[in-house]
Amino acid sequence: MMLETAGLRARIFEKQMLWQDLLVPNIVERLGPEPPDKYFRARALVASVLYCFDAVLAERAKSGGAVPIEDLLDRAIEAVRK
Repeated sequence: MMLETAGLRARIFEKQMLWQDLLVPNIVERLGPEPPDKYFRARALVASVLYCFDAVLAERAKSGGAVPIEDLLDRAIEAVRK
């Protein structure tokens, strides 16, 4: 229902943007002093993981919960890595 309702979907997007703002500084710190574009890389990493999780939730709903979330998340991140 969350993924099919425009208002709920918009709220999910707002939360993901907030999560990005909260998570990016931690990833920047973990990247260390290099590379010089670490803020960009951190934002790309966080956004990728959040949208992978979004895809996982959609797939899990479609499958009726038949596939474990961990397996779906591993598959989604592997798809991004390739």
